Amino acid sequence: MHASFSTIRKFLDDGISRGQLAKLVQKVSRGLRASYEELLHALPSEPRLNVDETGHSDRGRRLWTWCFRSELFTLYRIDPSRGSDVLVDVLGEEFDGLLGCDYFSAYRKYMKDFDVRVQLCLARRIRDVKFLIKHPSRTNRRYGETLLAHLRKLFATIHRRDAFASGESFRRTLVAIRNRLVTDAIMQLPRTREAGNVADRFANDLDSYFRFISEPNIEPTNNLAEQAIRFVAIHRRITQGTRGAVGQRWCERIWTVVQTCSQQGHSAFDFLAATVAAQFQSPPSRHRCCRTARSRPANGKATTVTSQPLPAEPHLNRRPNTPCKASRTDASRERLHDSFGRCSTSGPTMNRMRTWRTGG
Repeated sequence: MHASFSTIRKFLDDGISRGQLAKLVQKVSRGLRASYEELLHALPSEPRLNVDETGHSDRGRRLWTWCFRSELFTLYRIDPSRGSDVLVDVLGEEFDGLLGCDYFSAYRKYMKDFDVRVQLCLARRIRDVKFLIKHPSRTNRRYGETLLAHLRKLFATIHRRDAFASGESFRRTLVAIRNRLVTDAIMQLPRTREAGNVADRFANDLDSYFRFISEPNIEPTNNLAEQAIRFVAIHRRITQGTRGAVGQRWCERIWTVVQTCSQQGHSAFDFLAATVAAQFQSPPSRHRCCRTARSRPANGKATTVTSQPLPAEPHLNRRPNTPCKASRTDASRERLHDSFGRCSTSGPTMNRMRTWRTGG
């Protein structure tokens, strides 16, 4: 996966040219297009999403790779922007799920503009508190040690969740620790800028940091997205990025397939093999920009008909209008959760994945 064309050629004993490799990659990328689009359209209906972003290089130009991780799949998108407009394009203005993310301004703007529920990453706050502990100021160090003790107790309680007699007793314990943490963060606040920044974040976004206490099955950190995006960071370090829009689309799709197959316990190789097989089984006219066909009308005379060129592949990062909240029914949720088990349009590639998932 993390290999350049030159490395692949060495692995194949130089039996294939770089140009032929590029053609093969484009063929597989076209085969993955429908699967990628289906997952892209499924994102706004997911009840929980973890999101993160990292840099991406394209011929020296700085782009951004966004990672959207749901319970059943992970989707990557490369975009020139790191702003909240990406979240609006992908998730829409009516996103009704919960977003797990860090304190980056794009997420906070999206949260405030469209009233989106957010679980901010508590692990990032631990890093800020540890910064205070290493600060030259003794006042900051003492304040940081107080907050860190509460945070450590909070996570120790989370890791002992099974030891509690009931979910209600577990929740009450977390609430008590949270209240002591917030009280000390405010009452023992020293008059320093560094400590004030930490306290302001707790005070201004209290609900967003501790939403996991009141809502079940929510992680207090954004580790899921951070782990998924590390895969991309390794690829970027080895390959040095992409060289155009075609490479960007390929990376988006192949990263999505590899990570989603791993998430669901499937073989990415088998899925790609099924995708390529479906490409060859499809009608040839679907894979040609312009094709000449012979048709025989009712008068019996054969005529030559030239089909119109297929439209250029759109930029998949621009998704259609997001459905409103009321239109997301439980039935559609069940269909979308099986998104990597079938394809709602053409179907050959995704139907095979569906067979694997159901054991047929």
